[in-house]
Amino acid sequence: MAAELNRYNRTAPEATRIRVRAVVHAGEVASDAYGHAGKDLNLTFRLLDSDLLRGYLANARTSLVLLVSASIYDDIIEQGYREIDAEAFQPVQVVAKSTHALAWVYVPGRHNGVATGQQRPGPTTPTAPPAIPHELPADIPDFTGHEAKLERLLAALTQAGDASPKVVAVHGVGKSALAIHAAHQLAARFPDGQVYLNLQGAAAGLRALDPVHALARLLRTLGFEGRDIPVEVEEAAARFRSRVAGRRILLVLDNAVSAGQVRHLLPPARPARC
Repeated sequence: MAAELNRYNRTAPEATRIRVRAVVHAGEVASDAYGHAGKDLNLTFRLLDSDLLRGYLANARTSLVLLVSASIYDDIIEQGYREIDAEAFQPVQVVAKSTHALAWVYVPGRHNGVATGQQRPGPTTPTAPPAIPHELPADIPDFTGHEAKLERLLAALTQAGDASPKVVAVHGVGKSALAIHAAHQLAARFPDGQVYLNLQGAAAGLRALDPVHALARLLRTLGFEGRDIPVEVEEAAARFRSRVAGRRILLVLDNAVSAGQVRHLLPPARPARC
């Protein structure tokens, strides 16, 4: 399927190119006058619609990304059915609505390097220090206005003699531009990285990120593999706090919809407002 999709897309106009995310799961499906239902069917559709699978397809150069459930991996993939390469599949934790599931992702053309038999990965820490992230969006070259707020924001984050984590909440019109502009001016003070995350609270047509998905994105940025990211928000938040402890990292959380959305994403600190 991947080969045929790539062949078609090479010559097709951009508007007609096809990209496919696919999920394979097996189970019972019930039918009635209203259609088809069942827990296995629900699991399949939740895996198919998960942000994790969408993210893999958005960031892959291939036209196809395949996700298989743990039962399919155990019963078919790992057994080498028709010489399937089990080591090309990577274990991931999928969170979709109330569903938390272990699954295995396959991106054609990419070897994941996961040893056969690691189908039940436990929580671990990164085996090597991650690259220092530099994720800030481009600065606005002709930034004007909000000078007083900018001065207060910079002062709050550069207090001499205070090495404790600092949290500053920015609100009002132009808050994103202000936060990003200030972050560029402060970047040199945070040698362990600058991390940006759009929480999508003000993005038309996009669903605001829930805390566990936001934490998963932050942990991936900081070097964790998908199989090492907890699916419970409290555990993921604890791992995030441990990862950033003692490091000078600038974290910009943009477009938050509520305090509850960011509560698990922040280290203990005394907040200020600008």
